[in-house]
This record gives sequence, C-alpha cells and structure tokens, in this order.
Amino acid sequence: MVIRQFAYPTYSPRPARRAVWTAPVVGVSVAAHAGLLAYLALQVFTPAPAPITLADPPVIVTMFKREPVVAAARTIKPIPNLHPP
Repeated sequence: MVIRQFAYPTYSPRPARRAVWTAPVVGVSVAAHAGLLAYLALQVFTPAPAPITLADPPVIVTMFKREPVVAAARTIKPIPNLHPP
C-alpha cells in the first residue's frame, strides 16, 4: 500500500506575521475605550449637585439719606480766532 502525502512530514506552514505596531495600537484602543467607559460611568452614576439655597434673604439697610448730586451747569467758551478778521 502506498501512502501519498500532500506535503513532507517536516513541513509546517509559517504563521502569519503581525506588524510591529499592532500591539501598541491595540493597547491604545483598549485604553481609550476604558477611559470612555469610566467617563460615562462617572457621568451616569454621580448624583447631580444640590442647588444652592440661601438661609436668609439679604437685608438692605439705609444708614443715612443722601441728597442727589446735581451736575453743575456748563458754560460754553467762545472759540478764539486764530487770524485777525
């Protein structure tokens, strides 16, 4: 009986080579997705800040009455002639 083989018994195909930059790109992608997940979880599960309320309304006190300031009347000075008429 004759056994026919497709390839030699010592032949093993080489695995496909990956590019050198594949691992860093995958790492950066995983880190970006983890950061986005953490940001969204922080936004969703963090309660909204309580509104600021004042304990008492502000009190406005008039210490003394001031008289309104009246602007002084302005007089228009005549423009001097630079050349004799």
